[in-house]
Amino acid sequence: MKVLNRAVVILNVLSDKGIPMGITEISEETVLPKATTHRILGALQENYLVLQDRHQQYSLGPAFLRWAYSYNRSRGLIDIARPFLQELSEKISETIHLVIYENRKAYYIYKIESSHPVGMLSRTGTELPLYSTGVGRAILSVLPQEDLDEYLERTDLLKRTPDTLIDRERLRGILKEFKDKGYSEENQQNEVGIRCVGAAILDSNHLPTGAISISIPAYRFQDKKVDEYGMLAKNTAELISRTFGWSNQD
Repeated sequence: MKVLNRAVVILNVLSDKGIPMGITEISEETVLPKATTHRILGALQENYLVLQDRHQQYSLGPAFLRWAYSYNRSRGLIDIARPFLQELSEKISETIHLVIYENRKAYYIYKIESSHPVGMLSRTGTELPLYSTGVGRAILSVLPQEDLDEYLERTDLLKRTPDTLIDRERLRGILKEFKDKGYSEENQQNEVGIRCVGAAILDSNHLPTGAISISIPAYRFQDKKVDEYGMLAKNTAELISRTFGWSNQD
């Protein structure tokens, strides 16, 4: 933790100064020994968090652009999706999640709590398994075949509950069904007592950029409600997708 904190101090100095700096100057600004500064800069340079020029001076590196892009993209998705999710929430008063999908991973980035006394425990920023969650299955169902094959080959499908489906061929079959219906579902596959429906958010290339889900305690999410809420999730996801250039006419 001490090394990490020192690295953050160095990066903050480089950011605040906005100009290339030498080791001596950085050491003085951070009040860190030169040897320590040199070691930390070396590690940061290996990960492209800083760059060293021909004058042996350091500045922030391109890795920050990727992080900034990811942050801005997630904030942009929240801003675009929020009014549609609020409207959905007013109709059903259940827990609604928004996830972002990038670098082959999905993360909760926004949540509207249920108005009911019993809801779902989840935290924004949490990475979620794709094979066992409603939003994850929605994303998998619309992936190009090559990407889906790669995911299933490299992912350990572990039992998260007694009901978690880990048979790859059966999973392929239900993902095809979900793609045809336009929404996914899972019944206590990821968390005991919770049932979800989900739908993917697509961009102009029909690739998933995220997904939404409706999560309800299983005891009051009866089979007869699944299609109704699944279609609500699908319609809401399509409205959000249109803002990213998606069209069902393509």
